[in-house]
Amino acid sequence: MLNIQVRGSKVDSVVGSISQEQMNRVFDDIKDKKYSLAEIMLNSEWQLHDDIFSSSTPIITSESELIITSYDSNDYYSEGHSFFRSKVTDIMQKIPIQNSIDFKDQFYIIAHCAISYGNSFETELNDLDYKFFDKESISITSSTYPYFRLPVIKDLFLNNIKLVDLKRQKNDLRQFISTIYKKRASDDVGFLSSDNFLKFYDVIIDSKIDIGLK
Repeated sequence: MLNIQVRGSKVDSVVGSISQEQMNRVFDDIKDKKYSLAEIMLNSEWQLHDDIFSSSTPIITSESELIITSYDSNDYYSEGHSFFRSKVTDIMQKIPIQNSIDFKDQFYIIAHCAISYGNSFETELNDLDYKFFDKESISITSSTYPYFRLPVIKDLFLNNIKLVDLKRQKNDLRQFISTIYKKRASDDVGFLSSDNFLKFYDVIIDSKIDIGLK
């Protein structure tokens, strides 16, 4: 059995619509409770702001590593052999795929990004062995989001087969970001990418808190 992991940072993000009334209540809370937007949202059900977009994916940084370990069985207490380790940046395609998102012509939108560190991707392949592994069979595509500045992993392939994350959640939350945007253009807004997102939306408030280890 092969266990395939990406170790490094991960972003869980949602983007949703927010009404004028909801936004006013948020600003009242900021004023009355003396908390930042990020603090208020982290302590609320921020994951529900997902009617526009949601995603959970590893972030590509200089620290991101791909590690492949071979096990003789499904018993994790047996001694595994980590036979392949590489920087993600050495494997990924160099030109990110533009991830266009349909913002549905919303006047106000809110985006949340929870950034954690640890095991950001993990999958297992029961019918493969390290003796038959070829490093040229691994490929990683990258992507960008209009509201997030760092590239992320879009898909990870082995032998042209897309690998599926088992979502074992072995991560520690390190940073939380909340941003509210206001539509600036009178034109209808549909699918936007990193290239044109800020031509249609202005930042009203951008808030970030660091959590745990520095």
